[in-house]
Amino acid sequence: MPEFFHDSFLKVFSYFIRFGYGFGPMTPQFPTHEYRTLIRERHLDSFGHVNSAQYLVLFEEARWEMITSRGYGMEQVRQQQIGTVVLECQVRFKRELRLREEVCILTR
Repeated sequence: MPEFFHDSFLKVFSYFIRFGYGFGPMTPQFPTHEYRTLIRERHLDSFGHVNSAQYLVLFEEARWEMITSRGYGMEQVRQQQIGTVVLECQVRFKRELRLREEVCILTR
């Protein structure tokens, strides 16, 4: 892992998302998926902090990146009429994220 990554690495243990594929919860056999992104101006509120709603937007991006990376995207959802459902979201903020900070969201 590059050295710069250690300082800006966001472990999303406080983000709890459970979801299923229309017929039950996801089984634990899937490995953890890493989604790296950069905090941009559009994520900030008027005080220069990442807006709390934007965390869920980032998590949703990471979730769909994980789903599509495993070969199941919107095309399959439409064809099979089976998709993922978010049952619960809980966020505990550990520290603020800063503009242009690279973060990594872990999803499983």
